Amino acid sequence: MDSPIRTIKFDEVGVEVFIDDLKELFDRTPSGTFCCIRGYMPQTKAAKEKDGGSPKQEIADYFVQHGISYESVKDKSRKQLAMIESGENRFQLSLSHGVWIDKDILSRLGTGAVDPDGVRVEIEYEPEINGVRLPKTTKTVSVDLGVFGNRKSKGGKSVQARISYVLDSMSPQVADAIAKIRESFDHPRPQTARYSVLAKGLHSLEVEEEETFIDENGVERRKPKLYIRDCLVIHKHVRQKAEREFEASLPKNAIADAVRRKLMIGRYREFKLDKDHLWEAFTLGGQSVMLGVEADFYFACPEDYKEAFKAFDRENAVLEDAEELVDAASEPSMG
Repeated sequence: MDSPIRTIKFDEVGVEVFIDDLKELFDRTPSGTFCCIRGYMPQTKAAKEKDGGSPKQEIADYFVQHGISYESVKDKSRKQLAMIESGENRFQLSLSHGVWIDKDILSRLGTGAVDPDGVRVEIEYEPEINGVRLPKTTKTVSVDLGVFGNRKSKGGKSVQARISYVLDSMSPQVADAIAKIRESFDHPRPQTARYSVLAKGLHSLEVEEEETFIDENGVERRKPKLYIRDCLVIHKHVRQKAEREFEASLPKNAIADAVRRKLMIGRYREFKLDKDHLWEAFTLGGQSVMLGVEADFYFACPEDYKEAFKAFDRENAVLEDAEELVDAASEPSMG
């Protein structure tokens, strides 16, 4: 028989709230307050359904600081770049990423090949003979990173590979990356997205076709695309690792990304809060907020939450007992 066990409803553990309630929560919370965003998946549900849910997407919990000024983060990142340039903050940068390389160039790179101005690189790839792919192999060479590309060449003359290498923070490659990052600070790309500030750290994105909802006064209102912005990630706990397909990067871009991750700006991000993104709840200033099925928001009330789950567990226990009794009564007698 079908199980009578039900799932708990949002209104049993929280109180439905509207945009104005969220704005008030964000505005009254001091800048720098810690915020926890639980069960966040960067990819949209639509994209997940499109690819059949595979490969697996990352699901993570984020512990962030709310209401952090972008200009402040950028200024501190500039100072960090200066410390790297001067050697005051010196480190080894380990990288590993996908690339494409021309078959002819790869064949000429014999193991132990040395380029006095090159970088020591381990190349992992699948050799191919007469159209037949052989097991993966590796070769270690000293080579100019410019031989590696991020796109497959026309005519099938390139090979998919993964390269691994280590750079000193005082190397010319890292110096080029620093210049690239500094250029992005000095001449940022024009913003095409039209964000509106609703409250401190809470923004909406203007879209052509916004959904509408009926507010507590019975008035039809637009349902904006909401974002928690101005966040500085303090800690990230990955619940489920992403299963990524092959992605190729230009070494200069991969190096710049790796350097950027070491800066404060590399921890500055935003989170989208709508029904198309998977997330469980966020907690700000001691208040937990959940997203309902229809993109409606609920303030979770701690005491009501606990009592609701106790009652929910008791109800399900009764239903389980009833199900067992019905199953036992339906079994044929052995007499």
